Amino acid sequence: IYDVKLRILGNNGCLSDPFTKNIVIGSDPVVRFTYPSPVCEGTIVNFMDSSYVQFGTINKWFWNIGGQDYESQHPPPLQLTGSSTVQLRVETLEGCVSPVTDSEVVSYPTPSVDFLLSDVCITEPTVFNGISINTSVDVNQWFWKFGNGAGKMSIMPHEEYLYPKAG
Repeated sequence: IYDVKLRILGNNGCLSDPFTKNIVIGSDPVVRFTYPSPVCEGTIVNFMDSSYVQFGTINKWFWNIGGQDYESQHPPPLQLTGSSTVQLRVETLEGCVSPVTDSEVVSYPTPSVDFLLSDVCITEPTVFNGISINTSVDVNQWFWKFGNGAGKMSIMPHEEYLYPKAG
């Protein structure tokens, strides 16, 4: 930020009062953006701009997400499928333009599950058998909630639970 001053000398020898104006010599903006990871199919993705500039003010955003253009700081929430290229370029009020920054965002398939069980007496453990319906997704962990506030995390799809009271 510079304070530029101008004074003029008239033909008659008189010197003017100084005229002062602030000017900003902008620096190149740096593009940054974030999004939640991992991106799972069927979930909403919010892209957040975190671009910055040392001197100046960013006032224009040019997004291209999967071939669709957006011109706001934060594009609308989107559902992505498969692989999508995300590009962002920003400009400042001072006319400085960033290079395009891009990222490949992969949307992963969501696991789909079901389970089998049978009704039992209070004195017997209930055996739960988890079933992965979407076989293209490897299951890493099973998170069981038994409906009474109790739960368990397991690496196996089978879980045995003894309910403390009938219901």
